[in-house]
Amino acid sequence: MKNTAFSKLDDSSSCLNDAEKLRDKMSRDGYLFFRNFIDEKKVDKVRNDVIKILKEKGYLDIESPETTWSGKKSEKGDFDGAGVIGIQISKLNSIRKLYTSGEIVKLLKTFLGGEIHSWAENSGRVRCLLPSETNPAHQDQFFFRTSEKKEIPFYTAWTPLMDIDKNLGGLAILKASHKTGFLRHFYLLGKELGIPSSQNELQDWIDSGAYDVMGNVDKVCSEEWLRTDYKVGDLLLIHRLMVHRGLINNSDRIRISADFRYQRKGTAMSWRARHKFEYAKLHYARVRNILDEQGLKGEMADKIWLQLALVEGPSRSNRNTLLHRVNELTKTIDLN
Repeated sequence: MKNTAFSKLDDSSSCLNDAEKLRDKMSRDGYLFFRNFIDEKKVDKVRNDVIKILKEKGYLDIESPETTWSGKKSEKGDFDGAGVIGIQISKLNSIRKLYTSGEIVKLLKTFLGGEIHSWAENSGRVRCLLPSETNPAHQDQFFFRTSEKKEIPFYTAWTPLMDIDKNLGGLAILKASHKTGFLRHFYLLGKELGIPSSQNELQDWIDSGAYDVMGNVDKVCSEEWLRTDYKVGDLLLIHRLMVHRGLINNSDRIRISADFRYQRKGTAMSWRARHKFEYAKLHYARVRNILDEQGLKGEMADKIWLQLALVEGPSRSNRNTLLHRVNELTKTIDLN
């Protein structure tokens, strides 16, 4: 996305206390953006706590400005909610105070028209992105579904934990893409590629052996990406079908942000809404281990893994042991 020209996000603050306007705007635009929305002191507390951990682990240059990267490479998975550093960050009391803050809860209650469920894995949702790293384009519905294919009416609230300019990148969303439908998401040998940004990229992926694992729509309805220079206290609430991506970090600093998920109580939930992030990662690992033991690789393995790990989740029923479900799915999954 080197030459992409970004349009600016529209501030939704004028309809903050009007439920009907909030819902209309979400339906039309697929997002709600609020400038200077969260108490900066709450955000500063989280950032300072995270910085302290990163300095202790050697990831920040102690002689330079607060988030300047030391050059230390991360071990695989260290920074996610189930990694060594991620778990330490997830235990911070400041994280819980942030995602349960009065401002956010009041907004969600107004918007959703009732009591809200704050997902259990929110504590593990602080993102630390090193220089040159990025995240692929995707829709959150890809990761959070139910085996009964019920609609899960959740929303993702993304907030910067530091000022994020164009060099640091931040989050970008694809205009009106929530109206496109559930797009095809691609994998390659266990690696998430996400949604292709162009037909040329799609062809490159296919030529490399990539395959779509979920989704039923081929092409997005827009090529216009939206972002802004984010400030501490900003909040971006997005629809589960909104295509978004973490832009490349072109700075010499570690980018710190958080993404939390909420929905109205009493609505259909993904199993992950009730469990902490590390619980999910342990389940993912169990599924992969069984696939390896059965000698399953490539497209078949990825499709089974996605079904059991992301969609169905753990089961305590003897009849639905992971091995039993793997054997069932090898007979039913279509690779054509």
